[in-house]
Amino acid sequence: MSAVDACNEQLTQEGAPPFQIRIGVEHGPLIRGNMGSAERLEYTVIGDTVNLAARLEGSASPGRVLTTVGTLTLAEERAVLTARAQPRGAIRFRGKEKTNDVVELFPPTRDD
Repeated sequence: MSAVDACNEQLTQEGAPPFQIRIGVEHGPLIRGNMGSAERLEYTVIGDTVNLAARLEGSASPGRVLTTVGTLTLAEERAVLTARAQPRGAIRFRGKEKTNDVVELFPPTRDD
């Protein structure tokens, strides 16, 4: 049982709605740091990379992780990711001229 499943079991017993998580992962340039004014300063990230990650997250079903083929390839080349990937096709996100080849990530199986 995953941690999310255990959390949802407890929430259900308490009459609360289940916790759902969706993840979008992208790589690229961004701006990070404290932004705002002296009255309201927040640490944040901004840029096209962040926007694409947010759009991937918004396109993912609950409990799913989406990324682009480029990000998956880079992660595999650098040996920082061991996952199974299932193609989801090319998606054109709002405000973007090009489509992005998207994949859904799954944990490796015992056979991997």
